[in-house]
Amino acid sequence: RVLQVYGMKRSCIVDSASLCLFASQLTSGIVVNIGFVLTFIVPVVGGRVVRGAVRTLRLGGAALTQFYNELLRRLGVELPSSSSVPPITAARNLKERSCETWPTSLGAHLGHSPFALSRLVSRGDAPNLDLLMGSQIISIGWERFLPAEILFDPSAVGMEDHGIHQAVLHAVDAVAADKSYASTPGLCAQLLERVVLSGGTSKIPRLHERLQAELKDLVASKGRAPVQVKVHPSIEGDHTTWFGASVLAGTSTFAEHWCVHVPTEIQDGDNTDAQADDNDVDVDDDGDDGEYHDDGEDDEFDEDNDEDGEEDEDVNSEEGEDDDEEEGEEDGEDHGVHDVVDSI
Repeated sequence: RVLQVYGMKRSCIVDSASLCLFASQLTSGIVVNIGFVLTFIVPVVGGRVVRGAVRTLRLGGAALTQFYNELLRRLGVELPSSSSVPPITAARNLKERSCETWPTSLGAHLGHSPFALSRLVSRGDAPNLDLLMGSQIISIGWERFLPAEILFDPSAVGMEDHGIHQAVLHAVDAVAADKSYASTPGLCAQLLERVVLSGGTSKIPRLHERLQAELKDLVASKGRAPVQVKVHPSIEGDHTTWFGASVLAGTSTFAEHWCVHVPTEIQDGDNTDAQADDNDVDVDDDGDDGEYHDDGEDDEFDEDNDEDGEEDEDVNSEEGEDDDEEEGEEDGEDHGVHDVVDSI
């Protein structure tokens, strides 16, 4: 019906996590999508999401903005606001302009919890940043590193979730425990080499460096064999899936294996309800895993972007080729992502 209503000649429905990997020229890896409300840790192997290994954190860009707004208020920082610009919007804009990630544990660097505010503000070594907000200049020191710290230590502000580095390792272990991948040697090491950030909040400077350092330390603390850990920075922030879609669409085998062509009768406008029903594409998108439904709202680290984010643009369909399955068996072709991944 999408093809009919919008007059498209063809359509392709792909899981957004796979598209994030395609944007980095990868087909397997762990996607860390930091959205507006939730953060999804999504393992992908050969272009297919390992649903049983997906991890969800109830932590996203909105929580960081709210924390930053309250933090600045407690420190006596008055943000310019008006009837058209509420305080939370001003706090979000300031977060986008000032927040950074300390490359290692900030608590270890400071010698005390970074959330001990009285000790934090009394330090004389703050890396101050002066910003012009409206007609006033606001000077921000260590506090601008605290929102990113929450991603690695949510318990410091009363949240029960794991840090994103811990969730990544849990997801990797869940893939290893999946019987479907038990015979794949070196899969865990391969996934840890291909951690990809996406979402608006992933654009916080140096976040990928910190996640990489935390993952290395966590793996070592578990007494595991040394592995290469590599975290790929977000390429386009909350537009990563769009970028990945353009990469996928540019492959030589894309049209042959992925496009759903509109029958001639529909293109000519000679269609009935019966014909439309016959030509519907059945996409399995019931999201019955209970966690990852591929519809999480994405945070915008760019104040000009829509808060709904990119995730709403992509419909999960890693198994959406059911209607073509019999035809694929007859002509010897499998209509799945893994048919085109080699060309990326």
